[in-house]
Amino acid sequence: MIKQFALWIGVLLCGSTYAQYDITVKIDGLTCDDDADAAVEGLENDMTVMFGGFGLCGIPENAILAIRDRGTTGITCISNNAGVDGFGLGTLLNTRQIKKMIASYVGENDEFERQMLSGELEVDLVPQGTLAERCRAAGAGICLLYTSPSPRD
Repeated sequence: MIKQFALWIGVLLCGSTYAQYDITVKIDGLTCDDDADAAVEGLENDMTVMFGGFGLCGIPENAILAIRDRGTTGITCISNNAGVDGFGLGTLLNTRQIKKMIASYVGENDEFERQMLSGELEVDLVPQGTLAERCRAAGAGICLLYTSPSPRD
């Protein structure tokens, strides 16, 4: 669990456009010093990875390219979006490395649409607030989360 959490933090912060600010992450002895390859070093096939950013801003683009180059497959991605064709998570979709996408917005990626409609890609489309709360709850160790289907309930 700690290793996977450290990997999430590494992919969230390292190898991104924010790496220019000398971000150092150290959790349970694992350190990432602005190196995308180090951020994804522990990534194995069929893991779940949470990707930071909002839309295409602040995404860990270098870490995404490092994952692509490693050839890791069967990834379940948690992100607020699915990137666009050829950029962001779109690069991993193009190489068929993503098995499941958990996201709140998926509207600008033709390859995502093709894979979803053909059944090649599992999709869990979640409202943005619910996605944020799921991430917060998981980080706090809460394994069950109920969200009301309506603000009036």
